[in-house]
Amino acid sequence: MKKISLSLLTLLSIFSFFSCEKEPAAAAEPKLIIRLVVDSTQVRLNNLGLPATLPAGNAAQNPRFNKIAAHYLELAPDRFTALGSGEVVYRAKETTTGGANAIWFDSSLVKTPGENYLEIPLKDIAAGTYEWVRLSLSYQNYDITYYYNGQAIPGTVASFVGFNNYIGSL
Repeated sequence: MKKISLSLLTLLSIFSFFSCEKEPAAAAEPKLIIRLVVDSTQVRLNNLGLPATLPAGNAAQNPRFNKIAAHYLELAPDRFTALGSGEVVYRAKETTTGGANAIWFDSSLVKTPGENYLEIPLKDIAAGTYEWVRLSLSYQNYDITYYYNGQAIPGTVASFVGFNNYIGSL
């Protein structure tokens, strides 16, 4: 009797294992994926987005970016949309810990260029047509070559940009 009960129990367990319905896989939610890609060979542009030339007597380099962080990202219907009047999809944390309002660097998203920076569900973005993207950087870390007494020396620059930065640790 024990042998039959055990066999029956085993058979029922196996049957129930195969008869269970799996939960349907949740459909992936559509998202806007933001990647900050830095192209060191891109044509230099001025503040109007037109090609810029270096003034005589000046020099420039094409830095190799290691890390980058943004403070603000806005989608604007056109170039005449006032700052802040478009669809603001990201704003980094800010603090007044050091006095004036500042970007709170310790909580910033610092990523390698080309890595997914943000993934924003499309349901969280107002429907519309956006022709312009406004992005305000808060941090850049890049490699350059500087020259001293005719010697080329590699260096790394950590640059905090934006209106103010509060840096607790780095």
